[in-house]
Amino acid sequence: MLEVKEVNIAYGSVPAVRELSLAVGKSQIVGIVGESGSGKSTLVRGVIGLLEKGGHITSGEILLDGEPLIGKSEKEMARIRGSRMAMIFQQPESSFDPIETVGRQFYETLRVHRKITKKEAWEQGLELLGRLHFDDPARVMESYPFELSGGMCQRAAIALGMACNPRLLLADEPTSALDVTVQAHTVQTLLELRDAAGTSILLVTHNMGVVAHMADFIGVMYGGRMVEWGARDEILSHSAHAYTKALLQAIPKMGGSFTGHTPYAGGGMGDGEREWLSDTHWVWVER
Repeated sequence: MLEVKEVNIAYGSVPAVRELSLAVGKSQIVGIVGESGSGKSTLVRGVIGLLEKGGHITSGEILLDGEPLIGKSEKEMARIRGSRMAMIFQQPESSFDPIETVGRQFYETLRVHRKITKKEAWEQGLELLGRLHFDDPARVMESYPFELSGGMCQRAAIALGMACNPRLLLADEPTSALDVTVQAHTVQTLLELRDAAGTSILLVTHNMGVVAHMADFIGVMYGGRMVEWGARDEILSHSAHAYTKALLQAIPKMGGSFTGHTPYAGGGMGDGEREWLSDTHWVWVER
């Protein structure tokens, strides 16, 4: 469904993503992990064409169902966003206009892509919010974003992103601003969307626990480069890159004393090549 081929992204003359490749298949969840500043958010913003000021893709290909996205006009990308792929942002409040009700924003989102009455948009919003386990969907539709809790706002943002039934959902740190119990509810919501609608998800996070629970494939980023890629069990049980091992060692474990871990000393940003360890698992090896 989504192919990213040897993509380079820079802000001005500063590289932010280097020679990055990945693929997301139908109904797959791909998790991208790495520390802050590793290029995760830049990657997903590059895919949907919403790079921050000064950001630009310098080379590579991004294909959605085989259709090239790089070079499309803003008008063409506006037709694709929402209808074929949608994005959930790190701060759920940023998905909403603070001076419009959630119901009004459902209507505005839907009418961009098809003719629809306010009543039809309202009914569809109620249905979506009901699927996301809201006890009182009508109250949420009548509310302004600031009247909702962080967890409710995040689930409403997911519903808004799914309003036009996109086949691909890009999720940029969707749980980082939430408390632990609400994080679990959000993760379950995303899994239910995948199972019920066959939605593919590209998930960006620094939380290894989230991708361990959700992802079919995991990519590990450091310094703008993907340093390891593989099926979930390959990454979690047979990690090969020193940075991946450091991430896994840093996960707090219940029921025992913390013995510390060896921090990653750097690397991964120079020239090198992918070394394939299996048909689905490779690691970046510097020359």
